[in-house]
Amino acid sequence: MIARLAAFLRSLLRWVLTLYVAGLSSLLFFVLLIAGTPVGEWLEDAQREGAVSFENLRTAEVVVILGGDEGTRVIGAEKVYRSGKARRVVVSADEDFLLEALAAGGIPRSKIYVDTLPKRTIDHPQTILELPGITRETRLIVTSSRLQERRAKFLFDRAGFKDVQVYSLERDREMFRREHPEKFPPQRWHFERVYNIAYAYLAWAKYFIVD
Repeated sequence: MIARLAAFLRSLLRWVLTLYVAGLSSLLFFVLLIAGTPVGEWLEDAQREGAVSFENLRTAEVVVILGGDEGTRVIGAEKVYRSGKARRVVVSADEDFLLEALAAGGIPRSKIYVDTLPKRTIDHPQTILELPGITRETRLIVTSSRLQERRAKFLFDRAGFKDVQVYSLERDREMFRREHPEKFPPQRWHFERVYNIAYAYLAWAKYFIVD
């Protein structure tokens, strides 16, 4: 009985170790594939689908800065506002540093609305409807970042907004890099790409599974 149990445990241990090694090897393979081959660029482009370059942005009524901004979204919004492509700015989260940045950029406080209600990205398309003058017919430019462009477009479209454009400084920078590779150092083994891509796709999975 004991010998039979010991044999079973050895077999189980070999099975677990085999699965562990296979899983670790597969993970390493996909990390290297994403970090060091054009597959990474393809996956990035799939998440940027729907984003509009600055020169192709149409005039809108409002530019929306999504919450969780680390700087690029507010800079993009300032660029949009100063160019005359939007007449008002919505800060879609109560973040004082965004208001300070907009003030430093010369945007009048009277042109800025603050939406303090959203807790998650998925909340934004609903909570901005509480602001005066904003309906699903309002033309929007949404500033996004870090491979979140397609997801932002999806959320506002799903919420019923009729005319939503998504703009990202990071998308413009990436397009410039591809057009002028001589101005940038080689990035063939770029492991930060793996984290950003994984985060973007896991966020999609969360929306479809949890939300």
